[in-house]
Amino acid sequence: MRYQTVHVQQRQKGGSTKDLRRQGLMPAVISRAGGAALEVTANRDELAQAVRKSGIGGVMRLVDEAANQEHLGILKELQWHPVKRNITHASFQAVDQSQVVETRIPVILQGEPKDVTRKTAQLLKQHETIGLHAKVTDLPAAVAIDISDLQVGDTVTAGDVVLPAGCEPSNPAEILFQVAHAFEQQIEAPAPVEEESAEPELITKKPAEAEAE
Repeated sequence: MRYQTVHVQQRQKGGSTKDLRRQGLMPAVISRAGGAALEVTANRDELAQAVRKSGIGGVMRLVDEAANQEHLGILKELQWHPVKRNITHASFQAVDQSQVVETRIPVILQGEPKDVTRKTAQLLKQHETIGLHAKVTDLPAAVAIDISDLQVGDTVTAGDVVLPAGCEPSNPAEILFQVAHAFEQQIEAPAPVEEESAEPELITKKPAEAEAE
């Protein structure tokens, strides 16, 4: 498996997150079983690109050139800026290549159902990743699924997918996608409302006469 590479370095105490952003960096943590967590900074652009390709749950290669160290880490959590929607913090779990893990791998759809092409049906995607149980070295970069022969009413679960050797679905019953009838919403025009004609007020007396009474 080819891992997405993200360069990291040990985080220096006293530095602010604003200073990190100016340098194109962001804070991250690497949790290790039986050891203290590593506080690091990660290259922001590299991490954003790796997230787009591997997503949360993907295994990434974390390289610290200054310390001449390298880690394999599963991306466990991301924190986002509430307004700018850019990544502000990342959490990794260090893993060994021979370790059996549960993670999610991107799904690549190949082909298109004929009914979807004719626009008489629609493809409903429940997930764009699939949960796998496997050794780190057996994990594929992505799982390709041919959907060209699917028909209306067909549902594909994780257990239906042919996986590489050494991989098992974490949840075989998990629905990945299904083909359903195209939904056509018909908007009916509201019935015309008959407006009552407003009759003008009839004034039979002059204002002065009305006050005199």
